[in-house]
Amino acid sequence: MGQTDLIRVLEQDVKRQSEEILKEAHEAAKKMVREAALRSKETRELRLMELRRELDGRRAAAVNRAHIKTRALLVAAKSGIIEEVIKRALETLERLPEERLERLLKRYYEELKGAWPMNERHGRPVVYVHPSEARFIGNSEFEVRPAEDVRRGVVFATPDGRVRLINTVRTRLERAKKALVPLLDRKLFGE
Repeated sequence: MGQTDLIRVLEQDVKRQSEEILKEAHEAAKKMVREAALRSKETRELRLMELRRELDGRRAAAVNRAHIKTRALLVAAKSGIIEEVIKRALETLERLPEERLERLLKRYYEELKGAWPMNERHGRPVVYVHPSEARFIGNSEFEVRPAEDVRRGVVFATPDGRVRLINTVRTRLERAKKALVPLLDRKLFGE
């Protein structure tokens, strides 16, 4: 085999190897493009899932905020209605006929008299009552003083005013309010 034949065989071999290298490079490039497209699709799907989760979270948070706001508005409305019922009850009690008012004040007076701690520290109480209602107390064994701020009730106090027992329609209603609110809630709203 001559030199020309050898060069031709080498050229053919180089050409065949070049074609194989190019074919392998094309295959590798196609594979890389497919893998990149697959990774791109996976990345896009992952990002889309993340965005959907984030949107679902935001939607749930917005719904929760709306529920909380709705509950708060409902509680405020109910509280307002209940406060109005209590206010009207107080107004009704403020307009009691004199004979019922007299019985009420005498009962409040007797309750405080029984609750007053008669000892050296407290001594005899001073009884405060509204000037227009003092006549209903009658003959008291304690000193009775007029007090404009005491309406529809009586107050027993030490002479120095440090200890006070208050028994008025308003204070009784305020004390009863804790029990009245759930009761009114059930009666008014059926809950």
